[in-house]
Amino acid sequence: MNTYVLVHGVNQGGWIWKPVAKYLRMEGHDVYTPTMDGCAERRHQLRPEITITTQIAELLDCLFYDDLTDIILAGSSAAGMHISKMAEMMPDRIKHLVYVDAVLLRPDEKAADVIIPEPGEIYERTELGWMPKHELLKMFKVLSDDPERNDWASERFSLWPTSVKSQDVDLQVFWSKTWNATVINCTLSKNPSTAHVRQYSDKLQAKYIEMNTGHWPMVSRPEELAQILLAL
Repeated sequence: MNTYVLVHGVNQGGWIWKPVAKYLRMEGHDVYTPTMDGCAERRHQLRPEITITTQIAELLDCLFYDDLTDIILAGSSAAGMHISKMAEMMPDRIKHLVYVDAVLLRPDEKAADVIIPEPGEIYERTELGWMPKHELLKMFKVLSDDPERNDWASERFSLWPTSVKSQDVDLQVFWSKTWNATVINCTLSKNPSTAHVRQYSDKLQAKYIEMNTGHWPMVSRPEELAQILLAL
């Protein structure tokens, strides 16, 4: 039996892993899908004090207080930074790292170097956070070709704290170590680019897997993603 900790990305919550978690639990595995501070069902806690450092500290608390060890730790999108710092700080608890179409900055990189800007009008913005407009996610079936599945996910997108910045994480120690890792590149996704994903995959000497889908395979291809995780 494996223990999976699945960490969501920008504008999401633990909910986005629900379809994948179902398959993993059916095979008898333990699955944890924490929601980060200020996101999804915790959106009412959104405040300027939330940073990537405080989010990572909470995720580490999850590992500690639930006595989780020998973990397969997966992160999507911006959570590539979160899970890397978690591994650096609690290496003895980590069995395998999985980057699901994730961003992972090297010490000489910033997010602006690897993310292609989207048109500003697709976003809703407040002083505290930002997110894509629900109606556009639904209209263009951004998350899945399946209308019901796409609508389900689109309705759950929430503000991402503006104060959370990936470049605020120092991964010098992480990059100095060797990790068991798998990198999944979603080839229909513009961000992060295939070039960025291949570069950090090569640097990690990770197993590299491509999925012919968009940025949210946990919605668009949950069974296929679950099978990849089960095979680790």
